[in-house]
Amino acid sequence: MAIVGLGCLALVPALCGSKLPLPERARYVFQRVGENLGLATTTATCLFQDHEGFIWIGTDHGLLRYDGTRVVRYGQEQGIAGLGVGQIAEDGIHRLWVTQHSSLSVREGRNFEFVKLPSGLDSVPLNQAIAIRGQDEVFLATDHGILSPLHLTRRAGVLEAEGKAILPGVRIDAIYAATDGRVWFAAAGGVGWLDQSSQVHWMSRSVALSHEAVVALLQDGAGRLWVRTSKHLFWLGLGASRLEMDAGHVPPANDVGAPALDREGRLLVPTVSGLYIREGEGWKVVDKGQGMSTNAVLSIMEDREGTYWIGFGGNGLEQWRGERTWSGWTDNEGLPDDVVWSEVRDHQHRLWLGTNDGVAMWDSDARRFRVWKQKDGLNGATARVLTVASDGAIWVLCHPGGLTRFASDHMRPEKVAFAGTDPTFMALAPDGRIWISGPHYLKVIRYEHGRVSFEDIAAPLDIAENSVHFSFSPDGSVWVCGRKGMARFKDGIWSRFGAREGLQGRALLQVAAVSANEAWILYADNTGVGHVRVRNSRVQVTDFGAAQGLASDQAYMLGLDHAGNAWVGGPSGVARITGNHQICRFSHSDGLIWEDQSEGGFFADDDGTLLFGTSGGLARFDPSSETAKSLLPATVVLTTVQLGGVSRLGENRPSVPYEENTLRAEFAVLSYRDPAALRCGYHLNGLEKEFVSTDLREVRYPALPPGTYQLEIACNLRGVASAPLHYPFLIRPAWWQRTGARALALVTLLIALYGILRLRTFRLEKDRTRLEQAVRERSAELERLNQELREAALTDPLTGTRNRRFFQMTIEADVNHTLRAYQQPQAWHERNRDLIFYLIDADHFKQVNDLYGHDAGDELLVEMTRRIACAIRHSDILVRWGGEEFMVVSRYTDRAEATTLAARILHSMAADPFRLAQVNERVNRTCSIGWAVFPWFPLAPNAITYETVLALADQALYAAKQDGRNCAIGFVSEMEESQAVIAAASLSPDKVPFRRVRTPGPQPARSARAGT
Repeated sequence: MAIVGLGCLALVPALCGSKLPLPERARYVFQRVGENLGLATTTATCLFQDHEGFIWIGTDHGLLRYDGTRVVRYGQEQGIAGLGVGQIAEDGIHRLWVTQHSSLSVREGRNFEFVKLPSGLDSVPLNQAIAIRGQDEVFLATDHGILSPLHLTRRAGVLEAEGKAILPGVRIDAIYAATDGRVWFAAAGGVGWLDQSSQVHWMSRSVALSHEAVVALLQDGAGRLWVRTSKHLFWLGLGASRLEMDAGHVPPANDVGAPALDREGRLLVPTVSGLYIREGEGWKVVDKGQGMSTNAVLSIMEDREGTYWIGFGGNGLEQWRGERTWSGWTDNEGLPDDVVWSEVRDHQHRLWLGTNDGVAMWDSDARRFRVWKQKDGLNGATARVLTVASDGAIWVLCHPGGLTRFASDHMRPEKVAFAGTDPTFMALAPDGRIWISGPHYLKVIRYEHGRVSFEDIAAPLDIAENSVHFSFSPDGSVWVCGRKGMARFKDGIWSRFGAREGLQGRALLQVAAVSANEAWILYADNTGVGHVRVRNSRVQVTDFGAAQGLASDQAYMLGLDHAGNAWVGGPSGVARITGNHQICRFSHSDGLIWEDQSEGGFFADDDGTLLFGTSGGLARFDPSSETAKSLLPATVVLTTVQLGGVSRLGENRPSVPYEENTLRAEFAVLSYRDPAALRCGYHLNGLEKEFVSTDLREVRYPALPPGTYQLEIACNLRGVASAPLHYPFLIRPAWWQRTGARALALVTLLIALYGILRLRTFRLEKDRTRLEQAVRERSAELERLNQELREAALTDPLTGTRNRRFFQMTIEADVNHTLRAYQQPQAWHERNRDLIFYLIDADHFKQVNDLYGHDAGDELLVEMTRRIACAIRHSDILVRWGGEEFMVVSRYTDRAEATTLAARILHSMAADPFRLAQVNERVNRTCSIGWAVFPWFPLAPNAITYETVLALADQALYAAKQDGRNCAIGFVSEMEESQAVIAAASLSPDKVPFRRVRTPGPQPARSARAGT
């Protein structure tokens, strides 16, 4: 809240270690959640945040998922009954468990499913039916004992729960997995636990437990076990054997109301009378009187950003940043007015506040604010500036009005007469005198023997008349600012700083002195603040505004804390600027009681905390608790992806036809700290280069051209960037956009143009042209037929693969290419120069012909061809060698990779049964492979011919069949390269030395017909 020309900066004493008195019953900021999404009257029975960051809300009528902007409701069709949800839990493999009155559901992937309980188990406890130990050891409490460990089995499409029964026949009221590995349970009026081997251990029975419903069990950060019943709260200390009833008189729970832990390990207990927080051996109560909408708390949770989520009965949900960092007080707590202008502490450490309607002082003995207004003797209504004099007196500057003094030995206001116009600012100088400024003057107050006098300060007239605000540095220097710039008093000399010294000629409202050569300034023209450094009588200014990270260019408040940070306030909250110019903003969503800051309403308290005067009350900030709840990068997730109206969520790099060329995506930013400050952008790589900013959570792209795309979404919260989300996809071209179709269209157009030209130019030669065209067409037809004949001569008619003739026509070229690659000295160390022959034979193929006929055998050979073709590379050649025998010529490869291709072929044959459509049967078949590498000796490539290597591959195939089939055996040279060169000249083909390399095949998949 700004009044042009006014301001204050409170100078503070050194830090002290004593705890400073504060007003009681602080007020906090509670923010409503999802009221525009239908959550205003929700009864939130339980709350949970999953590993992605979604907030899950259990209600008395089902389950909801909240992502900050949308609510997804889960009902019967989504695997959740329309009953009250009592517990939501997630195990280490990200399965989400939901318990209701008589049902259990689990979410694996993106859908929930009902879980059928074993026969004889009718229900599970509502509040604590699931306990998870470790990653995925799940315990289920039922009305007839505990199932452990819980396993899920699908039978006839139904998900069934199985597990060992512990305590059969005993109704289990609650179950909980502690951090020490023990699993606690409540049953039969007592409490017990299971050790790591699931042995049962009972504690002593409690009479109270046998008469009250157990709501939940929980272990706090100190290792103490708590038992929450419908009416009481019990605890079990470390090493103790008996439950003790808590003496804190915690109110009863509602029908639900399971306690929770925050990140500090504190116990949070929902009750009918507010939220109870365990502090040491006592309780702190947060209720409606401190800003909560109602006292009927049903559920509580702290999310990973440090925000508390509170669920109420029939009154929706609220977010709360906690009581440690931000707190505040308003007229509801006794202030004379919500607008607070100034704060000081007197020599007795009492807190004094200047407000729009008087002065307030917190009286710790009376536990209330004492208030003085104009009718009580103040020299005006609005107390703009408070200052503590060296004698302990409190001076109050009211504007309009003038000065009032409170002596330190009594609390009676004394009006102080002043002959000139009302002063606008005052502050205590290091020498103990109070300086005041007003229009066209700069004076000092003297108070001696009960009399007040005012003396002009010895300053040049232009400086005194320009003084709007001043500040004293720790070294005794004085900085003064006003409408015409800034001046400094150092070592008895006044220095002016204007445009000539490097300071732009702009009016200033406030100055905060750091030292004789450094200060912060606040501009009067709504352009932010500046950091001033004086070097050799020249001014260096670093400006800060909205472009540099402030919430707004408008600034009303400027101050320095004890750590040397500058604080700037305006209509949109406060910001801290550190010494290295890092900016951190705070707003209502962080717990700041009101965002509109009062001009000059900053006070750094002796204990390191900060007080801010706002137009909505007094705010207090504790920096020591801030680090526990610092900003985390937001998580961006896709919630909907549609291409052409077809859902593609969860698919990896989908490839869609041209008809599905529209993209619609919805995303969620799983950060709930300050949704209004989130800034998101998206960009479609492959279509555009720049990011598009959006306030929506939806992306649409209509009529995308064919191509490869990647959707990228990134968000930023107050300068903390999220990890970008990437979603790649491919849109295939339409038939008329493919290269062949375009080429055909071009040819057609050219022919048409040519025909028109010929028609106009050679009309008289029409008969001859028709004859020539006929000859050309006939020649083309003959050429096509000849090509088909040539192709048929090189292709196997059954399988469509190449035949032996093709192999004989092409093998010489491949062999020569390989020999040239090895005969080049510079290529001796290069890879992929080898030629590998693989002979593949179907195991027990004759059985298929004998059992099902030759048509079925042909069908198996065709499928075998398809599988081999899928396993090899595009550069490899597949040849039907004869019968059920195939050969693969692997070109441009490396002998070190020979077994890899062999393993792929073996796996492709055995992975799935062969389906014989002719006889409606599925059979398992494997294959045997023999292979050899050419050249046999790399250093003597011409020593062994490829025919010999092919014969060795055939011997290897025979060896594979002798070795039990379903394997690959390769023959490779066992001689050292140097020996091979010497022996190559005298080595006969039938005495080629080799060693065997065996690659076993996988076990074939089970088929419908055993033994085939």
